[in-house]
Amino acid sequence: MDIADPLQNPTLDLRSSDGVIIASNDHRMSSSNNEAIKVTQLAPTNPNESALLMTVSSRGYPAVCP
Repeated sequence: MDIADPLQNPTLDLRSSDGVIIASNDHRMSSSNNEAIKVTQLAPTNPNESALLMTVSSRGYPAVCP
């Protein structure tokens, strides 16, 4: 599926339920676990896209769209 107008350089933040940033990534290539992300075969193909690979608890996490 093609996205008509994708974000060109998104930043991804994972926040706790009270809004505290747990992890953040601006470019997948700069992620501290970039190799682990690639191994999943789910890594974004564009290096400007953001990605996080983490194990988190089952509590709620808010989704925020700017």
